[in-house]
Amino acid sequence: MRLTMDYVKERQLDDGGFFFAREAGTPSIEDTFYSIKILKALGQDVPRKEQVVSYLKGAQRQDGSFSSIEVARYAIEGLEELSADFVIERGFKDWLLSSSRHGFWLKSESEIALELFEAATSVIKMTGMLEDVDADRLRRDLAAFESEEGGYGIKRATLSGTYYAVESLKLLEANDGMLQVDNLSITTWR
Repeated sequence: MRLTMDYVKERQLDDGGFFFAREAGTPSIEDTFYSIKILKALGQDVPRKEQVVSYLKGAQRQDGSFSSIEVARYAIEGLEELSADFVIERGFKDWLLSSSRHGFWLKSESEIALELFEAATSVIKMTGMLEDVDADRLRRDLAAFESEEGGYGIKRATLSGTYYAVESLKLLEANDGMLQVDNLSITTWR
């Protein structure tokens, strides 16, 4: 496991982000998230934690939105892994809720639509915004992708599509009003 740990640590750049290649390149939120998860799974501290937190927070735009729902998920989950805070700006909330009113990306014919839907429901759950969305409508939107045999998919049922749908349905379950996040300090701006 020492080699695995070295492999990951060697890919950290000066700004705290991680890049898949050893040579300097542009770090990505996704590579940074997976590097954090790997190091935590190996029982290691993340080097230059403050820089990593700053890098993850830098993925959020000035208006509070993110470039994509995947970037939002990786950034917020990465901050959770590092026990760092995340501020829900009005722009973030507007961006996410606007996407939910349009069924997120389920209107897409792309196979990635269910994966994006699951990422969005995960972000909603992590940020305690479940009460702000019409979860019943989102569940109905998702039901349109269930096949006669019980699987889910865009053009046909797949195991990955079924996983994303089942995970989304689980995430959309109403909670008791308590925010179910262990290591993430959420500050809501309303």
